[in-house]
Amino acid sequence: MPNRLADAISPYLRSHADNPVDWHGWGEEAFAEARARDLPLLVSIGYSTCHWCHVMARESFSDPDLAAYLNAHFVSIKVDREEHPEVDATYLAAASAFVDGLGWPLNVFVNPEGRAFYAGTYFPPIAVPGRPAFRQVLEAVTDAWTARRAEVTETGALVADALAAAARQQEVADAAVADAAVDGVDVDGDGDGLRSLLPQGGVLDGIVAALAATEDTRHGGFGGAPKFPVAPALGFLLGRPAGRDLALRTLKRMGASPLRDSVEGGFFRYAVNGDWSEPHFERMLYDNAQLLELYTQAWKLTGEQWARTVAEGVAGFLLSVMQLPDGGFASAQDSESGRSPDAASRAATTPSTSTPGARSPAPPLTRRCSPAGTAWRSPRSPGPVSPSTSPGTRMPRPAPPTTCCPGISPCHPPVTRRRSCAPPSPAGSRRRGRRWRTSGCSHGDSSNWHS
Repeated sequence: MPNRLADAISPYLRSHADNPVDWHGWGEEAFAEARARDLPLLVSIGYSTCHWCHVMARESFSDPDLAAYLNAHFVSIKVDREEHPEVDATYLAAASAFVDGLGWPLNVFVNPEGRAFYAGTYFPPIAVPGRPAFRQVLEAVTDAWTARRAEVTETGALVADALAAAARQQEVADAAVADAAVDGVDVDGDGDGLRSLLPQGGVLDGIVAALAATEDTRHGGFGGAPKFPVAPALGFLLGRPAGRDLALRTLKRMGASPLRDSVEGGFFRYAVNGDWSEPHFERMLYDNAQLLELYTQAWKLTGEQWARTVAEGVAGFLLSVMQLPDGGFASAQDSESGRSPDAASRAATTPSTSTPGARSPAPPLTRRCSPAGTAWRSPRSPGPVSPSTSPGTRMPRPAPPTTCCPGISPCHPPVTRRRSCAPPSPAGSRRRGRRWRTSGCSHGDSSNWHS
């Protein structure tokens, strides 16, 4: 029997409508029920084209026994991050207190006031090294809620306090920028107060040098695995004389790599490996639109055939594959598109990938100040909290706390992270057919550097 999500606007939420989990959509109703039943809430956030969101739906949320445990001990909320980006942003910030590698699916445990006290991303149905089973996590959280409520309450308060402090700091910074723009503070003598607050030549050249220092000189791109196309960074480099060669070099190698679909011409969302192999087969409108502009610029700058070939390929992909009959464009393509969108059909289908968790991202999701197996400890450092009284509030990440968990190795402050549909696709993944996804708008998480 369908749950509350059957009539949802979001296709992602409707894909969970036949789960045995008694899902709520985002809203006060779920928090009111949690208060009435004195239960914690599971806020599970994902989106239509997230491969591992669908894997967890098949493995865990379609399991009647696990769903029965969830329904008895939690009030469960399913959120489409494209429908509620403000909820996603706030809970991502809160999750940074508990998880090194932020991504989706994002599973956050909160109290009835909306305060997060534990979070994680993908949890497998069976424990693997470095990653507890989802049932173990649920049991550990339930034990903490019933037997150590004071610790849970304190954790939520720490996270909320850090959020409030960070919000105050951000308000001060925003006010300074606004005052400079209105009052015309003339720091550099050109009469443009707002411009004087932005980084200028020397600072920008330093950013170019910092990016160059992270270049993978063997395979192209920046850093190790996983690798994203990072179009905004490439656009910045292409516009700076000191960074132009680096940008062109990277674009050329990306265009010749497995990240680019040699059949239809578009770029995949990211590659699991540092040599751009084993791409994750989502294809995003925002990535390809930005890359089209970059390869067109590269063609104009160099006149070389490689840039023209890639630019024409991306344009052809956008027009022949991503454009919809009414003239608009789909926001993304689903890597799971060979499957039926309903949960029952997904549950009856064996994934064509290897066992999730066998290729876990480093570092693993279980952390020293979080529940692992059936053991519970307080979180290692506070991050921002979910919005319960003001769901539209989007909060920044907090400053690192000054104290750590007693008797436990150093806490982990929130730091800069790359976000992805976590974990990366395991070895042995095969390309599948695709299904259109048109819900919501695209967000540039895979192609922007986040702080």
